Amino acid sequence: MTGTGLAAQGIGAPVRRVEDLRFLRGAGRFVDDIAAPGAWHLHLVRSPHAAARILSIDISAARAMPGVRLVLTAADLDIPARLRCVTPRHRRGGGPLVQPPWRVLPADAVRHVGDPVAAVVAETPAAAQDAAERIQVAYGPLPCVTDLAEAARPGAPAVWPEQAPDNECFLFRLGDVAAVEAAFARAAQTVSLDYRISRVSANPLEPRNALAAHDPIEDRYTLWTGTQLPHVMRNEIAEHALGVPSNRLRIISPDVGGGFGMKESPFPEHILCLLAAKRLGRPVRWTATRTESFLSDSHARDNLSTAELALSAEGEFLALRVRTLANMGAYLAWQGPVSSTNNVGGLAGVYRTPHICTEVIGLFTHTQPTAPYRGAGRPEAIHAMERLADLAADRLGLDRVEIRRRNMIRPEEMPFRTGLDYTYDSGDFPRNLDLALEAAGWAGFPARRAESGARGMLRGIGIANAIESAGGPHRKPLEEGAEIRLAAAPRCCSAATTMARGMRRRSARSSPPASACRRSGCGSSSAIRMWWRMAVAPSARAP
Repeated sequence: MTGTGLAAQGIGAPVRRVEDLRFLRGAGRFVDDIAAPGAWHLHLVRSPHAAARILSIDISAARAMPGVRLVLTAADLDIPARLRCVTPRHRRGGGPLVQPPWRVLPADAVRHVGDPVAAVVAETPAAAQDAAERIQVAYGPLPCVTDLAEAARPGAPAVWPEQAPDNECFLFRLGDVAAVEAAFARAAQTVSLDYRISRVSANPLEPRNALAAHDPIEDRYTLWTGTQLPHVMRNEIAEHALGVPSNRLRIISPDVGGGFGMKESPFPEHILCLLAAKRLGRPVRWTATRTESFLSDSHARDNLSTAELALSAEGEFLALRVRTLANMGAYLAWQGPVSSTNNVGGLAGVYRTPHICTEVIGLFTHTQPTAPYRGAGRPEAIHAMERLADLAADRLGLDRVEIRRRNMIRPEEMPFRTGLDYTYDSGDFPRNLDLALEAAGWAGFPARRAESGARGMLRGIGIANAIESAGGPHRKPLEEGAEIRLAAAPRCCSAATTMARGMRRRSARSSPPASACRRSGCGSSSAIRMWWRMAVAPSARAP
């Protein structure tokens, strides 16, 4: 780096990472690092069945175990104890999407492997686990469906027989269907692709966790947890799970060891820890094991799609249509339908395709709920368009690069209204492509492949143009705040609303304030001081 500190940098210039030193020295402050003297530990009993009736739960032996302080089942809950979806979608006919009750401990049936049925709080983690293993749950196994294609077939086992006998949660459509159909009717060539985007699990370095406390004098709760959206989580848990005003709950999110979207949502363990802390008058903590994370974290993606592209004889993209089945899991996560519906505008990619339409059907299955993760539908949209571009090139005998060049939006066409939802204000996509080809050594690939072939090896190369709305939703971006204060002396202080979660947010926020200060003549880097507003002050301590 050149120049003196941040003041020598502008927007887009490299920024030296500022958060690494304490992490490399083991001085990070995650939830498990927070001292809570006298805290007891929560352990959950989870279903081994994908679908089963709960016939009975015998907790007598667990309650008698040494060190056990509390055992909870659905019958013991005196709060609303439910989670909800806030994404508005509709079913066929125009009514709101099917939203079955997601209770933190179900009373009647379990609907996926890992569904919690009882909670034990004990003085140590080992005592809690030992007691949980003494709980006897009698299940009546039921037919289940875990595959998306099978869930869509007539007669498939219904996850929610009364609310959604055909497993359909919602139907989402976007685009001009008539214009797309007309373009396909006059197309010289069409290509189609059936593909599956597999289910994935986030697996962050720091598992999900919770440390809960309750102040009986003020009747206020405090929850320490690694989350990406502490304020949203506070409102959801307080008002809809605990049944108290949001100002009765404080959520503190210290360092977060990776979130990736999965840690946006409230989970049953948060509510159970808070309830137990109030019942016992002690802090209660829980940290998922790796196995438990795999059984209880939100998963993501799990889509089945058919994509079709209409082309002229010269390879011009005329229209695109995509039909998708999206797996919602057994319950609707806080933003469950977002990934499959909110970012479908990305299907347009960087191309001039004039007519695009899409249809998404959300389906219930006996699996964990799905939620936004790593792109939240954007990678899936890009995948569809770019795979079709390759197929079209093969069908027409065109080079993969050339067919993309012919259809790319040009800089002089900006601002450009795409065939589906988005309007781009700027961009030089052909130039981006040239830079990528040069960096990848595209022209020299045939020689490298021949050399590999001579050694009995295979070598391939692919190309994709990605574009996304990163601060969405694009029509109404989520609120965010920033503040710069210019003092009388040559000094600038900036404050930015952000949640650091292991993705160099603090470093990324350093450059724009420095650039602004330099433009305003505030002085050198020694006069620049960064303020970081997080959910709470870093010095907050557990009880």
